[in-house]
Amino acid sequence: MTQRSDFVGRVAETAILRRSWQLAARDGGTRLVAVHGPAGIGKTALVRAALATVDGAPPVVRVSADRAGFVPPWAVLGAILREFDGEAPAETADRYLVAMTVAGLFERSGGLIVFVDDAHRIDVPSLTALRHATGRVTRHPLLVVLAYQAGTDPAWRLTGRDADPDRPQEWADAAGADEIALGGLTVEELMHLAHARKRPLPTAAAVRLHEITGGHPVHAAHLLDRYDPATFTAAIGPLDAPPDVTRAVAAGLAELPPEVRDVIMTAAVLGRRFSAADVRELHGADVRVALAAGIEAGLLDEEPGSAGRRLRFVTTLVRDAAYARLPAGRRGELHRAAARLGDRDTVWHRVAASDGPDETLAEAVARVAKIALREGRPQRAAQFLTQALELTPRDSPHRAARLLEAVELLLVAGEIATAVRYLDALDELPPSPWRAYVRSYLLMISGDLAAVRTGFQSALTEMDDQAPPDLEARICGQIAVLGIVELRHDETVSYADRALSLHPRDPSVLTFAWFARSVGLAMTGRGAEALAALASSTALVRASGLDALVARGMIHLWTDDLDAARRDLTDAVQRATRGESLRIGQALAYLAETEFRRGDLDAAVHLAQWAADDAEANGRLWDFALVRALRAYPHAARGDWGIAEELVRSSGNAAVTRIGRAYFAGGLAALAQARDDPGALLTAADDLAAVLDVGEPGTHLYGPLRADALSRLGRLDEATAELAAFRARYDHLHRTSARMTADRVAAQIALEAGDPAGARDLIFDALRGAERVGLPIEAGRIRLVAARVLDALGRRRAAERFLNRARHAFRGAGAYAAQASALADTLGLPAGRPAGHGLGAHERQAIRMHLDGATHAAIGAAMHYKPKSIENMMRAIRHVKLEIQPVEDEDAVLADAIAEGVPAADRGDVPGPRPR
Repeated sequence: MTQRSDFVGRVAETAILRRSWQLAARDGGTRLVAVHGPAGIGKTALVRAALATVDGAPPVVRVSADRAGFVPPWAVLGAILREFDGEAPAETADRYLVAMTVAGLFERSGGLIVFVDDAHRIDVPSLTALRHATGRVTRHPLLVVLAYQAGTDPAWRLTGRDADPDRPQEWADAAGADEIALGGLTVEELMHLAHARKRPLPTAAAVRLHEITGGHPVHAAHLLDRYDPATFTAAIGPLDAPPDVTRAVAAGLAELPPEVRDVIMTAAVLGRRFSAADVRELHGADVRVALAAGIEAGLLDEEPGSAGRRLRFVTTLVRDAAYARLPAGRRGELHRAAARLGDRDTVWHRVAASDGPDETLAEAVARVAKIALREGRPQRAAQFLTQALELTPRDSPHRAARLLEAVELLLVAGEIATAVRYLDALDELPPSPWRAYVRSYLLMISGDLAAVRTGFQSALTEMDDQAPPDLEARICGQIAVLGIVELRHDETVSYADRALSLHPRDPSVLTFAWFARSVGLAMTGRGAEALAALASSTALVRASGLDALVARGMIHLWTDDLDAARRDLTDAVQRATRGESLRIGQALAYLAETEFRRGDLDAAVHLAQWAADDAEANGRLWDFALVRALRAYPHAARGDWGIAEELVRSSGNAAVTRIGRAYFAGGLAALAQARDDPGALLTAADDLAAVLDVGEPGTHLYGPLRADALSRLGRLDEATAELAAFRARYDHLHRTSARMTADRVAAQIALEAGDPAGARDLIFDALRGAERVGLPIEAGRIRLVAARVLDALGRRRAAERFLNRARHAFRGAGAYAAQASALADTLGLPAGRPAGHGLGAHERQAIRMHLDGATHAAIGAAMHYKPKSIENMMRAIRHVKLEIQPVEDEDAVLADAIAEGVPAADRGDVPGPRPR
């Protein structure tokens, strides 16, 4: 089977392959990696992607046993030897003598990697010679990678070609190989696959695609190319299999007698797993012989421990391909028969067999939807309810209620793109508070918030006895969310409180109200109160929509608890990939911001891209400005100027709400800071101040932004006034990150005013704050200011060390690393010089013994110095040679000073031992 592959994920597996090469390169000799999994699962793509990035770029010999052929002996080894301009051995050649020759070829200075793909088809002579040849390679690194289908996977038999998957497994077992058992992609990896193929998926659709395909990349890629996300969420039965799988299954079925083919295709109607009894019920005759033939043909397996009573298709792909072979008429008959089996899930068979509106069936499907909703499965409930709506006759008295229920449930489940399709149908309904609410809820994605607010207020005003339960609470919850978007924080809290006072019975209404109330409190500077209220509520226990958990993560982010923020937001996202409803799609974006603050720029880029894909696939227009601005943060820090500029520009184009305009201004500030452009920073600060009025400074990274820009522009009186206003407003909250930025700006003002001594304590306080919260990039920026301060104080060795520590903090943040290099040039401080330059051999020895815990007396005795001389030497090292500052860990600085290389010019600058 072939795979059109956009390689994604497989991080742990790639790491195993890279590590195996590193060990081979370190130790010399041969290492073996065995990569096994079903056909098309991505073994070849994984190995190729991993080998393309191994250290040192050693030569790679790639051969495929599938392409090499199977009948002639030496087929695979001959293909390898041709890479060395050799020829295949004679058919009667001695395998062990051939192995000696091959071992000589594999012993290459710099190493070699040999990759044998489709190794389950390898010929025996080649396998034997390769095993013995690789065992003889001991002086130079050799990595052998075998990719094959495991013996436990019967799918390889479908091609009808000879293969023995046990052969490479025996070699792997005997050699103690590093094994990689490759399964399907995760939900997150499917989303990245979709993005790579320019078919981005919302999370809910990716969950459903995972259910349909089991994460099989070939199957998923095939479906992504053929269907839109709404098809995945609405599918009630299997979707088609890739053509090569369909052909293989068709070929396998064609070799079977007609009665056996019919039994196997009948079984496909029941799903991947089925009971023999149910197949007999549908088929109407004994099916045991036919099912046994299906097992022999490699199409079916027995379920372990079922004594043959329960079976399964070997893969979902095979089942879907067999199902596709059924004529439409026969398929309908079988679904109608399956619907009589009595299982609750057989309602799907009734739906699949239906040929038009059916009120009785619609009512049955709606009942199943309500059961799924009570069980906490909103996506599945929305799927059932949408089907119930489609089956409801247009003149049915139940149609309006089902339409409103279905659209609201689709919105709750996060399936916005599907919900939008029903907007015209909503407009055809007679006016009612429920209709006004659902229609306004749907229109929230358009960004016309004035019209949405009017619709919600109208629904509240016109509330009557015909309204469904919890409608008033639902409306209040949505108005509270509007308050967040429009930065009306007091309104957010009051409407959320009103929703909660109504004691909503629906858990999703309850947790959504708690989300709005908590975020509203936090944005007014009452984050501790919000966290305490959440902890004593039932919202987290009943968080079927994960809303309260996301709120808690956001508040932890804003209140400087990055570990807790990462924990909560990661938990919410992971639960969403397992099928729970994540209505707060911004959770991904805030998780990206958390990783950005923690300094993991790669993770931030990855998560922010996922957030953008989710927002765009769902059509959440008012999220676009936020997620694009947050995407720009790590790209700006890395110096990806083209990407960052485009993201900020598109954030501005999408900024239709106050919070959107605030994040757009934040994106401009991120660019200005990364470029060290105080003029642009001042403009961004003015834009931000015009729209953002919050009582919580942790809602953004920038602190006293105007004061920062003004201090860098030399407008010190204005900067001082701005900084004083910032402190007066926020100091009472004791936010470490806010005080950190304020102290950095105060230090900049003092330095520009000619008071480096006053600046020193301020910048050291700022650094302590950044390290306490865990903000490595901010700590690096503070160290740049500290380097300027120390240089102005004549402490150039300390300035050089602070500058180098900043460079270390900026690994991966190319824009800030460039700022460090520019400052080094300005100050005339050389780059890359060891921290301990200038220390002599005896000083290094004294430091070493000090770090080992020796006293001055013990050091002196060992070095033939008086204790007082050692004391003076250590004082000189600390205060003259290294200029250790109060904010630094003294022992850590001493350890760094002796850990790095010693330039030759620095050796021998301390006289030899003197007699005591």
